[in-house]
Amino acid sequence: MSSKEKSRFIAESLAEITDTHSRQFIKENKKLLRSLFKKQDTKKYTEVVSNEIAELVHVMSEWEQKSFDELGGLSPKQYYSSLNDFDDMLELIAQIIEKCKGSLPPLLTEAIKNLREKFSDKIVMKLNSIIPNESLKLDTVQKAELKIAELTASEKFVDPMSKLLFRFDKSTDDETVEYIMKVLKSIGKPSIPCLIAVCEKSGHKGIVYANSLKTLADIASENKSEEIYKYLKECFRKSDEKVIEAMALGLYGDGRAVTAIRTYVERNILNMNETKYSMFRDIITRLGGIVSDLDDEYISCHNY
Repeated sequence: MSSKEKSRFIAESLAEITDTHSRQFIKENKKLLRSLFKKQDTKKYTEVVSNEIAELVHVMSEWEQKSFDELGGLSPKQYYSSLNDFDDMLELIAQIIEKCKGSLPPLLTEAIKNLREKFSDKIVMKLNSIIPNESLKLDTVQKAELKIAELTASEKFVDPMSKLLFRFDKSTDDETVEYIMKVLKSIGKPSIPCLIAVCEKSGHKGIVYANSLKTLADIASENKSEEIYKYLKECFRKSDEKVIEAMALGLYGDGRAVTAIRTYVERNILNMNETKYSMFRDIITRLGGIVSDLDDEYISCHNY
């Protein structure tokens, strides 16, 4: 079998075992999940799903260590180690993304991370050549290139990611932006100037802005600075809707933002639907604020 055929076999075999496991989980837990959802028992629901994800990772890891005749007697884990050509690794990941909905098995993930130094310059070249189609969507190979960039997370990738984001106007394909943001999030602190620049270019509107601001806040939550806090708070002050900006302040995690968010809610509580109020309420409590008086006011205003 050629390397392309082996990649296809690995992806199809992985898809088979993950689909089988997922179908079995749904069959065994459908009633439980439905019940937890109706009861709004978020904690238990999350626990059940998290346990399933952990079990699926275990199943994939066991599969990766099983030998297959189609791989010349090698296991997938051994096959990863035999790949010395970047394009062969790229083909493998592209096949898995296409057939397994983007879920990479754990040992492959580790194998990719270990290639950071070996392939970093090659990855930069690939990233600089990414051009989405007319619908601003990525093809499978481009998704694979960004997945490798996410897992190897070199500061060298910030510049090509900036150039890619600057191709977009205020709107683009959600999945495309998600792939890019995952790369910038994995790089961490060096991505901050890029994300601020994108927020400013976008005019603080649209999908690219929303994702950039939330990713900025997420990264900055582990690299706190007065400058970033003031920037996020200023974005909140200037915004009309304030939903995205409040989410960003919640992700950043500085309790000082409670005052600004509460003040906005107090002034606009009469015109807030339950979904919007609940969102602001959750952010305030996450930041350590008190909401009992706001709850009473909301109930009173909306005749509950």
